[in-house]
Amino acid sequence: MATRPNLWKKLLPLLASAALVAFIIWNVSPTALLRALGELNWAVLLPLTFAFLFAAYLWDSFTLLVLFRENGDRLRYRDVLRARGMSYAMSVVNFGLGQGHLAWLIARAQNQSVLTTLARCFMLIYIDLYVLLSLALAGSMLSEHPRAWGIAVFCGGGLLGLVSVTLFAYSLPEALVERLRQTAWGRWLPMRTWRWKRFGELVLLRTGYFGLDMVYVAVGLWLIGVHVDLMLALSAVPVVALVDGLPITVSGLGTREATLLILLDPDQRALVLAFCLTWTACTMITRGLIGAVHLWMAGHSRSRVSPEPAPAACREAYQHEP
Repeated sequence: MATRPNLWKKLLPLLASAALVAFIIWNVSPTALLRALGELNWAVLLPLTFAFLFAAYLWDSFTLLVLFRENGDRLRYRDVLRARGMSYAMSVVNFGLGQGHLAWLIARAQNQSVLTTLARCFMLIYIDLYVLLSLALAGSMLSEHPRAWGIAVFCGGGLLGLVSVTLFAYSLPEALVERLRQTAWGRWLPMRTWRWKRFGELVLLRTGYFGLDMVYVAVGLWLIGVHVDLMLALSAVPVVALVDGLPITVSGLGTREATLLILLDPDQRALVLAFCLTWTACTMITRGLIGAVHLWMAGHSRSRVSPEPAPAACREAYQHEP
């Protein structure tokens, strides 16, 4: 009986995904969806999707290397590839648990606390918010579609909020900041000690990373014959990425489809839904396979990133997830 609340907490994302997908399919029409799935050019769409996802994995791993590596640190790209890959096995089920596992693996590789690596993960999420909101705002301002106005207002308000938080953090008295740094939780405020050069490098890397998403969606919609305003579609993709990061569904299943359909409101709704479901399914399969391969390899070789299971550390990291 004591574990029932925890069980429901774990099942909620799965139930939310199932309910959202069922509602969307019913709203679009199951018959229309089946017809749209039959019309997709699988011979081109599947290789394109898997190539995009693998490129995103390589790019994301390099970004994490820049994020975590310090001067004199011996952290290598292959170490980060392994850590990112192993964390995929958990992120397929829950994004927060995957991030916690990643932080634990990097902490073991660098011989430091999980809170320190989690602070870096939090900083990357902070940068992601800036990049995604800026990309969406730029796309919406370049679009002449009437629906772009709503995206512009949402992203403009979000950016103003982020700037306010940043200014507040930098306006804190130095004495207070020094006292915070003496505590474990002080690691959660790394922006005061970061170099602008590293911040700029990460902004460029994340812009390229999310740019892959935008190119993939634009090419994918063109391949399946969906005609929408290009700038509107490009401004919608960063918003979809923002919603994907919310820990309310399994790997964005349901939220991704609903967000894209709401923002684009296309005439060919069944085709867009078929494309989104293919994208989500391939994401789960690809990350699951990458995670399984790295977990299998970890069981047969020694590495600096420990392959041992760390349920306690992962739970601690998940509880402190930003």
